[in-house]
Amino acid sequence: EGATVRDIDSILSDVGVLPRGAFFNFCEVGPYKIGEYGFLTGVKNLEGFLFPDTYRFFLNSRPKDVVKKILDNFKKKAMPTLEECQKSKVKCQTLETGEILIIASLLEKEAPDYEDRRMIAGVLYKRLEIGMGLQVDATITYAKCGGAFMTCGDPKVYRRDLSFQSYYNTYLYNGLPPGPIGNPGLDSIKAALDPIASEYMYYLSDSKTGKIIFSKTLDEHNEN
Repeated sequence: EGATVRDIDSILSDVGVLPRGAFFNFCEVGPYKIGEYGFLTGVKNLEGFLFPDTYRFFLNSRPKDVVKKILDNFKKKAMPTLEECQKSKVKCQTLETGEILIIASLLEKEAPDYEDRRMIAGVLYKRLEIGMGLQVDATITYAKCGGAFMTCGDPKVYRRDLSFQSYYNTYLYNGLPPGPIGNPGLDSIKAALDPIASEYMYYLSDSKTGKIIFSKTLDEHNEN
């Protein structure tokens, strides 16, 4: 869960399923059979739609065969949950599938616990509603590491990185980033669809325990 297109490309090439770069290039340019996957309408690349799961592939496969197997699995396991929520626009915050996957990809990187993810989702939706920056560190890592978390030499976000020029930098640009920053698992997708409303506006992760600490005010957040 959370692996990016570039990460998956590395995984597949390391075990001999595809040559290095073949998976990434196919996911960037296609071709995709939109008729078979209506959820890809208007999608620029497949980031976010590559459902994390255990797969079996032949060595020296074709990119389109690998991608088809993963997209078929997304259609089977993720779309029923997304389609069910789309019937209730209030519950889904009136977001489209691609936007929900963006939120889910952020949650995947922000916290491992399902309830924490739901709480964070509530904070992120609240920030979107008032026009506040999402300020998710992982979006900066995605940008500065060229979309690769697993092979990035220095994924840590430093103060200087807060000004890294990219539309994915949610400190510089308000609203959602241009696309998902990875491929979220079902728990993250469900958390994005079922946020917990709270009085909190801020949160951080304890570097020692991994526990998420929520705050109502900026002063409280800074103190934490």
